[in-house]
Amino acid sequence: MVAVSGKVTFYDGRVVRSECARLIEQNGATFTADFSSYVTLLVQGDLSNQRVTDPDNEFSKKLRDAYERRLQGEHVHVVSDRGFEDLVNGFSADCLSLSKSELGGVFSPPERGDDILGRRLKPRKPSTHDPVALTADLAALDRGTAAHIDTLRLLATFLLDYDVQTHDPMPGAPLFDAGWIWCRDIYIAEVKSLGAGVAAETQQIRLGLGQLLDYSYQLDKAVQPVLVLERPPSDSRWQHVCESVGVILTYPPLFSGI
Repeated sequence: MVAVSGKVTFYDGRVVRSECARLIEQNGATFTADFSSYVTLLVQGDLSNQRVTDPDNEFSKKLRDAYERRLQGEHVHVVSDRGFEDLVNGFSADCLSLSKSELGGVFSPPERGDDILGRRLKPRKPSTHDPVALTADLAALDRGTAAHIDTLRLLATFLLDYDVQTHDPMPGAPLFDAGWIWCRDIYIAEVKSLGAGVAAETQQIRLGLGQLLDYSYQLDKAVQPVLVLERPPSDSRWQHVCESVGVILTYPPLFSGI
């Protein structure tokens, strides 16, 4: 049985309570408006680090009930609205920890990466174009797009083998291609296809490095930037260039260094 607390917001906008109920029922669970001993999952709306200090507030009361149930040895799963969206889309969701405030309210402390890593990464399918018009340029574009998406999918699969989930960026965060947490460290990756020829390869690597340095500067946090190439670069100097600025350079199938 699933209960919902607070305002639930997906990436494309707020989801009203009736829509939450429909999504829950659609996925084979039972929605309840009240918190009871039958509730096994609580969706915590608003921000995952929302602190409500009034213990009589309805929002805090449902969290407090979940907290008390946990103290009694009955684990109630609590997920953020971001986690609820992941569940609806067929992904797993992190179970939030709960703490008690000095005034008796219960809240979920912020986790590392909450303001950087967004919903689970879903690599899109490569686009195709009409081969009649601008054949050469569009073919090159399609090959590059397909290589980028294939590399991104390989990265996500590689990390999932180690039970590490990849994420899109949170709204407002720099537009990196993928992010994840490993041993409490936050990694952000830029994926680059290399194209044909040394000139194209050099341009792509320089572009990826510049983007990562910009993203790291914007975040002003302890993030580890990762440049993921579709294949090994033809010039080994790029490994040393990346190391000199604190960027991990890697590529499939082994993705060494991450």
